[in-house]
Amino acid sequence: MLFPSFGLKKGSRSKSDANHITFDDLAVGNEFKILSEDKFREILGMEINRINRSGRPFLLMLINVEKFIKNSDGGKIITRIINEIRKNTRDTDIKGWYEHGCSIGVILTETNGFDLDLVAHCIQEKIDKRFCTFLNLSQLDELEISFKVFPENSGGKTSVNPSTIKLNSSLIGQSTVNKDIEDTVDSDKAESTGEQKTKISASKLISNGSIEQMLLLLGGDLLIISLVNFSSVWLRLGSPINVISVYTGACAISLVFYVCAFYIFGLYNMARSFQSWEIVGRAAIGVFFAGGLTACFYYMIPQWQFGRGIFLVQIILLAVLISFWRLVYGKLFQKNIQKKGALILGAGKSGRVIYRLLNGPLSPYQVKGFLDDAPSNYGNLVDSALVLGTIDQLPKVAEKVWIKSAILATPRNASPEMIRQVLDARFQGLEVIEMATVYERLTGRVPVRHIEDQWLLFADGFYLISKEHIQRLKRLIDIIVSSGMLLCCFPIMALTGLLIRIDSPGSIFYKQERVGKNGRVFCVVKFRSMVKNAESKGAEWCEKGDSRVTRVGHWIRKFRIDELPQLWNVLLGHMSLIGPRPERPEFVKDLETRIPYYGARHAVTPGISGWAQVNYPYGASVEDALQKLEYDLYYIKNMSLFLDLRIALKTIGVVILGDGAR
Repeated sequence: MLFPSFGLKKGSRSKSDANHITFDDLAVGNEFKILSEDKFREILGMEINRINRSGRPFLLMLINVEKFIKNSDGGKIITRIINEIRKNTRDTDIKGWYEHGCSIGVILTETNGFDLDLVAHCIQEKIDKRFCTFLNLSQLDELEISFKVFPENSGGKTSVNPSTIKLNSSLIGQSTVNKDIEDTVDSDKAESTGEQKTKISASKLISNGSIEQMLLLLGGDLLIISLVNFSSVWLRLGSPINVISVYTGACAISLVFYVCAFYIFGLYNMARSFQSWEIVGRAAIGVFFAGGLTACFYYMIPQWQFGRGIFLVQIILLAVLISFWRLVYGKLFQKNIQKKGALILGAGKSGRVIYRLLNGPLSPYQVKGFLDDAPSNYGNLVDSALVLGTIDQLPKVAEKVWIKSAILATPRNASPEMIRQVLDARFQGLEVIEMATVYERLTGRVPVRHIEDQWLLFADGFYLISKEHIQRLKRLIDIIVSSGMLLCCFPIMALTGLLIRIDSPGSIFYKQERVGKNGRVFCVVKFRSMVKNAESKGAEWCEKGDSRVTRVGHWIRKFRIDELPQLWNVLLGHMSLIGPRPERPEFVKDLETRIPYYGARHAVTPGISGWAQVNYPYGASVEDALQKLEYDLYYIKNMSLFLDLRIALKTIGVVILGDGAR
């Protein structure tokens, strides 16, 4: 058994400690050692006395490494954790052993002026960026992180009594400490405005939101388009006419094309903030894109068209009014979404994950607190929500806090007594939803780390895999569309091949082995976007700003032109137009051992584009592969021709805007 031992002088070791790790063993390099437990607690006491006098708070972070000490590689892992703490915290922060061989403590002293609850949350959000680089998923699940705020009246939401050094462990699976608290807070605020980040936050949901809200937005668009059709004719001709009877075809086409373009460019993504210049830009791009499509249609069918003057006025008015409507919607409706009160049943890892997902302005739920059967958790704060009682008190607590929904975040192998208690509450009219179901509904992802075999076995979905007639129809669509696209894109492909040949030596095309349906390996064909012999040292992830990418390669990657030759793979049946992206055998072998259910993505034919590709940026790490798998499982579970159509439309927007390319 490996166990840190600190009561010894440097280099000394008793006979009974022969198999133990000493403090010297955990030194990092020749210059860094964390404080011993006695010294760290002495400094902690001094800090508590100081802030009791000054009132300036500090945050105590603890990393529980107890589960690593029985591991044969425990010493190396703990040493690496200590090294990452050193590199990603300030020199003024105090690091040491808080508990004998169990917890590493970090006193984050320079936090005055910040919301300490926000600081703690930001650190949790950032921690995985370092630890996941050297810990596998099972090790990440064993890592525990918790926070304490001193003093109690410091204003931090997670404040506790400074005389009590008792932890509410926050098992978050993967973590790393940020180097600078100000940078952490600013970065978290910046990330909250983006959509393509991987962390769980209610401000980054990709679901359609409530049907009522989206119908309101769509109804406003249809009304604006109809009014603009009438107004543009009136302004151009100088007198009102019956637009519907005179321009029947043009009016119908404009409605269809503009609504489709708005969907392509994310203007119906209910989780997007509609109070930003980005939404104005997307609205303008959507209008001009739809205008180009309608112009092509008018050219082919001239009897179904507006005049050029009317058409120009129409585009200008729509660009202004659609942008204005999005801003008004964001101001009047988006921040006033009616939320359903809910309790989370279980304050463990799954409970914390779903709480963080729902703790945001665009969440459809307002979490009132946790219920947990662990007596030590009662009355404590988990993140920033209170544990209100035990699960057997569910009906009583639900009535007290006026809620009608409960989210079950406990393992499926929970005790029969607990299941009976939740079932009784459901029979009394309380809505009970599984954590994985809520997560899937709100994010468009299946929470791989929080499901078991039983969930996959009994969950709704996975219907299309066994429907042979739908699979044949999908295959027919693949053949027709890929053939047409090869013909239409031939001039672009010919020009691309010429530019590649001029830009750098080597072949125009690049063949690479990929894993397809049922694990079969095939060769995918792409335009070469890297220098010749780019992988002479073996398979590597493509990093952002990769020096191996050529000048032409940068642009064809940005607009996904390098993927066009894969249409030939679609014709051969190796791939589909829509499906999970095929991965390389070298990476698959590693990922299947590190990520649960990774092999499930091979149950369907891989695609050129997929649900993960339109919702997540280019991935180049194990963590990225995990996030993409969550999207892929959602696609496999909910696969349909309508979902394929949605992905195809979204792919157009991704290609035009160049989102996520490397």
